[in-house]
Amino acid sequence: MTDSEKTDLQKEFLKHAGRNVEAFKRLFDALPNVLFHIADRQERIIAMNPRCLENCNVVRELDVVGESIADLFPSVIAEVYMARDHEVLATGQPIVNRVYSHCADRSTTLRIMNVWPLYDARGRIIGTAAAYTDAASTSSMPDWYGSIKEVVAFVDRHYAERLSLAQLAKIAKVSEPRFRRLFQSVMEMTPGHYVTTIRLNAARKLLATTDMLISDIATQVGFWDQSHFVKAFKRERGLTPSQYRKHHWTA
Repeated sequence: MTDSEKTDLQKEFLKHAGRNVEAFKRLFDALPNVLFHIADRQERIIAMNPRCLENCNVVRELDVVGESIADLFPSVIAEVYMARDHEVLATGQPIVNRVYSHCADRSTTLRIMNVWPLYDARGRIIGTAAAYTDAASTSSMPDWYGSIKEVVAFVDRHYAERLSLAQLAKIAKVSEPRFRRLFQSVMEMTPGHYVTTIRLNAARKLLATTDMLISDIATQVGFWDQSHFVKAFKRERGLTPSQYRKHHWTA
């Protein structure tokens, strides 16, 4: 698709979505700490603000317009993105303040996600608009996260240590079964998955910014077995640690 065709696709979509959507696009283009993008029903990117482009390591917006989500991201990440959009497109219900662990490759933080359906003049859903903010600190998490905020703060400080469910439940001041259910309902992942995600995010940063041996990185972020680390990393990111370093080396 040529730049001219991409520009036409974007203009046509925004025309059907209405002038308010175009105004909000300009608003999000100006916000420095919010990632924002629009996708159509075919899962093609229509618009992406500068902060989101930076996060995806893309220079121009037109470089992603018309590209499918599946083409832009590793399959394990793209599948999560597409499932999120399918949910909104199918139900017409927005996703509000959901913690999101599958960030684009340049991000190593969790994010709080909001996704809303976009309608044309006839009231038909024609796409989705998504905005993300960093959940890098507990202060940015909604108040209704309650005691889970304390657990998240603890894990973020001590992820490299051996952590048990009993230890985390004690911080939350509830029983282990209740803690497991509460954490799952709030974070939409198990406590173990959250700990693994934080460890892998720390590993991603070290892979991209240092020349540490992969075995040393695995140990430093809390994996006691390199083989387990490599398998977990590939399952979560769709790439081995070595492949990730090759694509994202910045040191």
